[in-house]
Amino acid sequence: MDGVTLVSGAVLVTALVLLPGRAVARCVGVPRDGFADTLVGVAMVSITGLVLGWLQLFSIAFLAGILTSVWIGCTVLGHRRSGVRAAASTSRAARVVAASMALAAFAWCWPPFETVLAGADSSMYVNAGIHLARTGSLAVESDAVAVLGPRTSHGVFPSIRADGRGPFVRLPGGLLMSGAGDARALPAFFPLLPVWTGIATLAWGPSGAPAIAPLAVALAVWAVALFAAEAFGALVGGVAGLLLLANFSFWWFGRFLMPEPLACAFVWGALILLRRGAFTTAGVIFGLAGLARAETMLFVVAAVGLWLVWERPTIRLDRLLLGFVPMAALTAFSLLALPSHHAAYLWNDVTMLVTRTVRGVPLGTASLVVAVLVAVSGLLGVLMALRTRRPGARALQVSGVVGVAAATLLYLLVGGNSDPVRSIRWLAAYCSWPLLGIAVAGATVTWRAGRDPVVRLALLLSALVALIFVINPRVAPYHPWAIRRFLPIVIPGMTIAAAAAVGVLASGSLRFRRAAAGMIVVGLVLLEVRPVQAVRDRWYFFGGFQTVETLAEMLPLDALVIVDSSLADSQVQVPLWLTHGRETVMMAAETPNWHAALFALVASGRPAYWIDARFAPAPNVPGLSFELAKPNPEIRLLLPNSGLGGPPALTIGRRYLLEVYRVTRAPDY
Repeated sequence: MDGVTLVSGAVLVTALVLLPGRAVARCVGVPRDGFADTLVGVAMVSITGLVLGWLQLFSIAFLAGILTSVWIGCTVLGHRRSGVRAAASTSRAARVVAASMALAAFAWCWPPFETVLAGADSSMYVNAGIHLARTGSLAVESDAVAVLGPRTSHGVFPSIRADGRGPFVRLPGGLLMSGAGDARALPAFFPLLPVWTGIATLAWGPSGAPAIAPLAVALAVWAVALFAAEAFGALVGGVAGLLLLANFSFWWFGRFLMPEPLACAFVWGALILLRRGAFTTAGVIFGLAGLARAETMLFVVAAVGLWLVWERPTIRLDRLLLGFVPMAALTAFSLLALPSHHAAYLWNDVTMLVTRTVRGVPLGTASLVVAVLVAVSGLLGVLMALRTRRPGARALQVSGVVGVAAATLLYLLVGGNSDPVRSIRWLAAYCSWPLLGIAVAGATVTWRAGRDPVVRLALLLSALVALIFVINPRVAPYHPWAIRRFLPIVIPGMTIAAAAAVGVLASGSLRFRRAAAGMIVVGLVLLEVRPVQAVRDRWYFFGGFQTVETLAEMLPLDALVIVDSSLADSQVQVPLWLTHGRETVMMAAETPNWHAALFALVASGRPAYWIDARFAPAPNVPGLSFELAKPNPEIRLLLPNSGLGGPPALTIGRRYLLEVYRVTRAPDY
């Protein structure tokens, strides 16, 4: 990326975010500062980009046109408003400290990793955004499904649901189809991050798609530090920001693209707006956290429900719901109406739970019961909040606790095995044992002494999510894969609590107390930053874009590419199709449908290619000719690796040696 592209792209992204953000924030009366303008702008771009992607109209022209119209309209409507400044409790020092932490986070995490290859979910988010920018659509149109026919398709594309129904895997770890004969596939994960990687692609080109990782972490650190600074003062905000900068998970996911930092920014940004009294906008931002990570929405609903019936804060619940409900509907649509790994996994978890507990219950009935329970638990807090000032409030409070506890228990039961000790060790590995201890003490003091109801909501939300994910994070036991569950809410909550405890210690007039507080902060930072320093100079995933581009140049643009499933973890099949337009089918050699699928693809008339590991047995299919292409490509990547004992401070080099064959019908067949 040259300097001109970097600067022009930065100007484009800044304009897309800040111009409508400032106008909308002024128009709707959000208490304004640089953070509020940015957050509102990010919300506007997120919603607009997502809708355009679903409508297959995503482009810089449509995006800029709609946002410019919003900017002009809100400027005209809000011209009589004087523009509410930042909340009175927010000092200039607090705003400067929080913004400085955000800039430091971006610099600390730059450059992002090139996870276009071998990055698991991250590779899908990168490539889905590039595809969105290239085609204007989140959906990926397929010709191979029609060529294969329904019978062969059912054998080639497996179902990820236990009952054998859809969705069906179009590419492992990447694309899903609602039916095995569907002519289009969709990214299998949460939809909001591909919108932003698509915007980054429009701004900086395909290699710039991962740049959203450090930008999202910068916004997340800004939100957490500003929340801490508004609630406890600039000193606490600065300490919280420093501790997040030193935390391995924030550094790692500031370079390894995933949606958790975006969810973090939305959750803590919504809490800031809620504290400032911007209830409708806070509801919208809470909902966007669900579009980034769907389970975040469930946790927010449960925590807010308990908060409303126990704390009885003075808020406009109707305005909060006015912003939240439309975003919740968008999240439900993206999970239920579109193919989704998460909805399918939930179905499988429910199936296993039903099988273990009640025999003979139809799966459809079990699914309906669970859906009703989830909906009831989600609405319980709202219904109770509407009646807290009526007779029977105490019974409703108890019912709220029981309802949330029942929903939590169900969530944990469908997640399978749990290991709380392991989860606590994970947290200690990333945050250090002293930080955990100080955070517990700080949360206790803050809860007892604090008068701020939103601070109590933040503590309640952090404790609820910590309880659930410590018992069972519902994730593969691999670092740093598991710790990302704790990144959006738990680690920031612990960090703020620890920083608040340090602030209490430093608030006295005695010098030794301030000196002790400073020594504690330095010690915590040094403990946290050690695993970062161990791998900071490692260029993980470097060269991925160039490698896959070289491979794609060996293949015609209209090629149908069959990749052996032994190469699935390289994820070479994903960028070949989504980034470079070479439609890809992945299947294992010598499976029952292998011959039929190859014959069908060759008979389509499009150039057909077979990609396999270099030392695998040469293909032998009667009636087909395999001509070896030259040169033989290879993928060389430096990848992170670690056991369960600590952060991923180990490094492995991996080589994928490939053979590319042109497949044609044999002349004598």
